[in-house]
Amino acid sequence: MDTTIVLVVVVVFSFVVSRVLERYGRLSALSTALYLSVGGVVGPQVLGGLTSEALSHLQPVLSMLLGMLGFGLGLRLRTHLGRAASVPYQIMGALVVMVLVGAACFGFLTFALPGLALEAQLGVSATMGTVACLVSVATLDQAMAQLKARGPVTSSLRSFAVVSEVVAILSFGVVAAFVRSNYTALKWLGELTATEWVVGSALVGLLSGGLFTVFIGKESSSSRIFLATVGIVIFASGVASGLGVSPLFVSLIAGASVAALSSQTARLEVEVDRLQQPIFVLLFILAGAMWTPVPWVFVAFVPIYIGVRVMGFRLGSWVVASELSEGRRGYGGALLSQSAFAVAVSLNFLQISPAHAPLVLTTVLMAVVLQEPLAPGLVRRALADAEEIDVTFEALAEGVDPVDGGLMSLGEEEGA
Repeated sequence: MDTTIVLVVVVVFSFVVSRVLERYGRLSALSTALYLSVGGVVGPQVLGGLTSEALSHLQPVLSMLLGMLGFGLGLRLRTHLGRAASVPYQIMGALVVMVLVGAACFGFLTFALPGLALEAQLGVSATMGTVACLVSVATLDQAMAQLKARGPVTSSLRSFAVVSEVVAILSFGVVAAFVRSNYTALKWLGELTATEWVVGSALVGLLSGGLFTVFIGKESSSSRIFLATVGIVIFASGVASGLGVSPLFVSLIAGASVAALSSQTARLEVEVDRLQQPIFVLLFILAGAMWTPVPWVFVAFVPIYIGVRVMGFRLGSWVVASELSEGRRGYGGALLSQSAFAVAVSLNFLQISPAHAPLVLTTVLMAVVLQEPLAPGLVRRALADAEEIDVTFEALAEGVDPVDGGLMSLGEEEGA
């Protein structure tokens, strides 16, 4: 069957089932596992609807999806960082998680694969560290909206999640440059160091953002802005892929430069946000299809990764939440959810280092599936401890009449 037809059928099916799951509240967290499972079933490991050859032909599409995520994050960078007074502390908190998980992965690889080259160990370990500090902003937003949460802890949690995403993508750009510097040299450039690759990647992003700003000018047509956005992301991610660096990193720089230079940032955010959910779905499906089995010894790293990540966020959140007079309890637990960006970084690493990426992809996919259903409850607990949940919502959730404090009957609760 044609690859395009398979993708269309799979995406439509996944959207329909996810809408059904979302109608049942807590079951909506299972949609991520659904997308990954569908991708695995249609991939080369099971039915073969998407063969290995077909997946290789979809690499430009994957690069574009990664680029769109990075561009969107870059667009929102100035807005989010401008509102956060504790950004330096949040950066430190994210780095704590990154270093702890990276060190744990390096130790595991030294024990499990003693013959692995040092460069490969460093690349995999650093990637695992960057993935670990990624937090699902979408999960936080959904939980906070349902809880009608307001307050300093709510704002701090979301800001920390966004800053962690930025720190992770920038750090992964450096990792990708390090990995790229160990490959064969380009004929027209010769051998470049990791630092030169980082600078080159950033320049491509800045150039792309500058060209977009000049091209779009004061354009008022939404359709033209949308097409121009897709066009510049394709350009930036295509150049990044051609050079063997990270489309996420290059597009993040492009988006940040557009946000700094263009007066159309607010409208661009709206256009990019329209594509976010479809991009998430496609990334999960492609991740499921591109997953390959790993030796059982690698599966043992999953609980190590989750445990060290939990410890890292507890320590990191202690640094971030030190400015809060209340609401520190449960702060780190509210940040454990991982989703699209973690999968995106794993897929990007698969592009630049396919021989060593299966451990990263397996760990991330299993962690996402295990942690995602727990995330809403952990967020609710942290915000409840901070007393930032809407009183009416909390009373209804516990079956208590918010007016007189009496227990509601089953019929009254359903009527509400």
